[in-house]
Amino acid sequence: MGSRPSASPVSSGGATARHCWSPTSDPADVVQGLLAVFPFGTLYVADLDAIEATGENDAVLARLKAAFPRLAFWVDNGLADAGGARARLD
Repeated sequence: MGSRPSASPVSSGGATARHCWSPTSDPADVVQGLLAVFPFGTLYVADLDAIEATGENDAVLARLKAAFPRLAFWVDNGLADAGGARARLD
């Protein structure tokens, strides 16, 4: 299991770096930047709030899905069993 305190934030090298692929840390900007580097069909997203049971980011995930309808998202939200997954999908 991951540890939020030891997780590194996504870094693009700063707004002036030559390897910058995202102008901000906004999730939609990060996805757009990644897609500019490579035409990914699937992206993994870890919802650390949901994993640690301190909240969730469903609104952010819905916004990403709406903004990038052709992209599949593998979302890790800490579900550990089929019952929890069914409840989440309902």
